[in-house]
Amino acid sequence: MTDLPDIEKFWQWALQRWSQPGLADALLPLQDQHGCVVLELLLLAWLDSRNLKLSPSGYDGLVDAAASWNAEVVLPLRAVRVGWRDNPDMAGQRERLQKLELAAERALAGLYFELLGQLPATELSVSNMAESSSNLELAVQTATPPLPKGQVVNLLELLSAQAVE
Repeated sequence: MTDLPDIEKFWQWALQRWSQPGLADALLPLQDQHGCVVLELLLLAWLDSRNLKLSPSGYDGLVDAAASWNAEVVLPLRAVRVGWRDNPDMAGQRERLQKLELAAERALAGLYFELLGQLPATELSVSNMAESSSNLELAVQTATPPLPKGQVVNLLELLSAQAVE
């Protein structure tokens, strides 16, 4: 098992990155049109920034561990919130839902970290990222429908640039 920094450090890092111009515009279409999980992409970029390499089976375990929480909690909250986007009468309720959705995503980060903390060194290891592929490529490979090659390159560059502290 690889020692991970505190989950709060990741969460603050993710919130900071999310607020940077252009990142939401790049990631939300991946979520809405390709089934990617934004928090997962941020986590993978964060692991890359710390030279932590997740194996394909470690990634699969991460996705499996989060699947029901995403499907039963995060996605329904998001669907209702987005559905109310054009209804000015629901603005206050949308704001409440957005806070709940953020809390649900924070809990999702907790699930991710719980699993990462249990992975053996063969599944999550320190590596020279210059000599290996990005963790982000694991998520991009599972996008449905697949991402065009140019979009993949742009995503990897954007998130890698965002990962630098």
